[in-house]
Amino acid sequence: MKNDRFFLGILIGIGAIILLSVVLVLINQNQAAYLSEDTPEGVVNNYLLAWYDEDYEKIESYLMDHEYKPDLQMIIDAAIDNQYSLEMSGVYIESSFIYDNGTQASVIISTANSSSGSYRKIYQSDDTVSLIKQDGHWKIEEFPHPYWGWSWYLPPDQYK
Repeated sequence: MKNDRFFLGILIGIGAIILLSVVLVLINQNQAAYLSEDTPEGVVNNYLLAWYDEDYEKIESYLMDHEYKPDLQMIIDAAIDNQYSLEMSGVYIESSFIYDNGTQASVIISTANSSSGSYRKIYQSDDTVSLIKQDGHWKIEEFPHPYWGWSWYLPPDQYK
């Protein structure tokens, strides 16, 4: 009889732990959120979320204004070309540096990419995002793969 109560207590404890784990996973599932755009880190964070949300107009709004700024179709094409890489990668914002009298910034990001196939391996690298201040707003000048199109900001005769 004592063994039955002890066993029942263990089962109830295991059930409570499982239930708590499920609740925590559901609560923490959507932690990513848009941040204020007045910092380079906020712009980088929001740019990344726009990629995962497939919000191409928002992606375009974070890019610096330039004679050869990519149009909406170029952004969509880059997203299609990089879809597999986007699904297999994740990014963590490490740190940022503002320089040149507050008009330029660099944000260090750590990117983890997972290979596919029977042998899965995680590749991690640190990359730099370049930003410039235009009209009082931080705009992205360059971003590492896969969140950037290879032909962006090139004159059309250089990529056709």
